[in-house]
Formats: sequence, structure tokens, C-alpha cells
Amino acid sequence: MMIRRRIAYSDRTYIGTSVAGKFHAYACPLHLSTQKLTGLISYTAGALEETPDGKIIITLRKKLHQSSDTNKQVDLTHEKKLRTFGSKGILHLIWSESRLNLWFDHSKSQRRLGIVNAAIRKAAERIINQDIPLNRSLLLHAPIGSQQEHTNNQVINSALASKSKVLLIAPLKFYKTQQHGLKTSKLPVTGNFGFSAIFVGTRHWNHLLEVNPNEVRLWKDGHTVIALAYVIPYSDGFFKTANVRDIALMAVSEAWIPITSHSDMTKESALRAERISFMKPLRFDAPTDIDLPDYIVADAGGFLPVKIPT
Repeated sequence: MMIRRRIAYSDRTYIGTSVAGKFHAYACPLHLSTQKLTGLISYTAGALEETPDGKIIITLRKKLHQSSDTNKQVDLTHEKKLRTFGSKGILHLIWSESRLNLWFDHSKSQRRLGIVNAAIRKAAERIINQDIPLNRSLLLHAPIGSQQEHTNNQVINSALASKSKVLLIAPLKFYKTQQHGLKTSKLPVTGNFGFSAIFVGTRHWNHLLEVNPNEVRLWKDGHTVIALAYVIPYSDGFFKTANVRDIALMAVSEAWIPITSHSDMTKESALRAERISFMKPLRFDAPTDIDLPDYIVADAGGFLPVKIPT
């Protein structure tokens, strides 16, 4: 058995390997005990595989790259397990592998957009889809003249050459009724990604608002909401634009911990105020009828699932 030790944010060592099982630290998203308390239980074994060197191989519902593979993986309604990751599942996987769903009383839990993006970029290097690391298809906000801006341009140019899609992860702009209502034509995300415009169809945008009522409500109330978008880049030789093909939303607290409601946010804030270490179990693509704890808190060297009373 090959075991590779990785250092967590808390400077505790945990084991990352496909056969480590219970030897993963409790805070590790792949610890079997905590994994059973997240939406990862809704996938088949083939949807996510961890290699001995710490890489994670996933199958996406919507392919990023053109492929001659005719054996298309689809999720069948009569099957209990999912074979592929949808947009929300990808976003939650990236967030958990970036350890952004964990909080502990340490300066390394003091996050801002630049720190969050650095963690996402590092995690995406280990996530493999269609034999290609996800970071090669990922756009994040880039300050003008930065290395990230150069990286974004490389990602876009590569996608244009191969006629591939790319993933974009960014916070939505502060909500304004007149700009972000039912007639939105451009994806309202914060940041510089290398496009002069990112277009989203009105019907697609309205559907997004309809199927994400909790995230939209929190967005309208002034809270941060993260968008993951599948986009297709275009270039006319002068300007680069993109069209959105799919979007997932996820609200986060001021500590960048995923939240699902105002009561959820209140509990998350209380845990931080009490300086209690915790993990936020993510739903991924699991259906709503699968019951998950709202938080997993540190408890005498182990962990304790917590549900918020309804």
C-alpha cells in the first residue's frame, strides 16, 4: 500500500490514499466516516476514484473536452446511484478538496478572495477529468498583469484551439434588482477572466433563479454567492467572449463556508464565535431526500454530527 502524507491547514498530518479508509484524519473529506455524512454517498464507485499518489479522477455529466469515446456515461432515473458529477457536484468537490468547508480557530482560516482562489487552483491540479487536470480548464479572477491573468489566457487559448468548454468560478456581483432580474443577458460575476463579455441566455438565467431559491434569497439579502459556470469561449480575432451553458450556485458565509439558509448561517457564525472547529458536509448532487447533518463539529478527538432544529 502506497501512502502519501499531506499537511492539513492545522499542521496536522493526514493520509491521502485510495485505500487509507479509516486512517484518513476526521477532517479529511475522504475519511470514510465523514464521507458517509456527505453527498458523496450518492455516487457510484466509478464516478470518483482516488489514486495512490493523491489524484482524484472524476467523471463529469457534461464533458469539457471533445472526445471520440462513444460510451457516454449518463445518470438513469431508475438507478439509486449517480455515475457522474453535475455542476453543483463539481463545485462542492472543488470546495471540499480546497478544504474551504473546514473552519478552525487559526489564522489560516482567515480567508479572502485571493487566498480562496489559490486554494482552489491548487486543489484543481489534483482533480483529473478526461485525463486532463481540472486546473487546465479553470478560470479564476485575475488581477491585471498577474500570473493568474496569463494562466487564464492560456486556458482560453487552449480551449479555443481544441473547441473545448472551460469552468469559471467566481462570486456573483452585489445584487441589484434592475440589473440582475429576469432580463439579465450577461453573467454577473466579479472579476477579470479574459473575456470582454460572458453572455447568458435569458431563459437559462430565469431557470437558474427558479431552481436555486435559497441561494438567490441570500444573494438578494447581500450575502456572497459563488457561481460555477460551464462556458464556451469565442474569438472574432479582436475580442474574446463566452456563452454560458450551465451554472451552479453556492452561498457562503463571511468565512467562505458554504451555507444554505439564514438559520444555517446563524449556526455557522455561532460555531466560529465559540471557536469550535467544524466541517460543513456538502450535498454535491445528492437529492434532497437524502438526510445529511448540517455540521460536523470537533468532539473529544473525534467528531459529532449536528442538525439544526427546524
